[in-house]
Amino acid sequence: MTVQYNQFVLTGGPGIFFRLLLKWRGGVLKLISLDLIIFASIYTLISCLYRFAISENAQRNFERLILFTSRFQAMIPVAFILGFYVALVFARFWNYFTTIPWVMSFALTLVTHLPGNAERNRLIRRTCMRYIMANLIIAAAHLNVVVKKRFPTFELFVASGNLFYLLYVMIKAAVN
Repeated sequence: MTVQYNQFVLTGGPGIFFRLLLKWRGGVLKLISLDLIIFASIYTLISCLYRFAISENAQRNFERLILFTSRFQAMIPVAFILGFYVALVFARFWNYFTTIPWVMSFALTLVTHLPGNAERNRLIRRTCMRYIMANLIIAAAHLNVVVKKRFPTFELFVASGNLFYLLYVMIKAAVN
């Protein structure tokens, strides 16, 4: 889950972004620290070998190898690779957006299939929409920080009147 630093940034001073890099919960350095250590170790090893362990002839061969590989690096532009990365990230978040259950589409379908002003149809529509909204709130409580703060436990969700106790018992039985 994403760590929220909004209040920390708003109340911080001029050097707040540098301090955010050093914060360990969800920090950038936490994500790349192992890779950074491995890269720095291998770089240091290769640099020491190049400067102290190999002969002049081997150094020239190593330099030719580096120039040869740098030509291949220039053949594929970084913007091209970043374009694939951005497309991948955008597709991921667009997939999240399209899988969000939009309540209005279900409500319109429900009104289409249960037309009329009869009391029974109205109660069925209202009950179905109540269950759909309850399921949406339950799902959002796992994804959204605001909903999680509003309903930290399932019992508080029932106590707020959004879910009947009978449905609560059925959901608890299904989960356990």
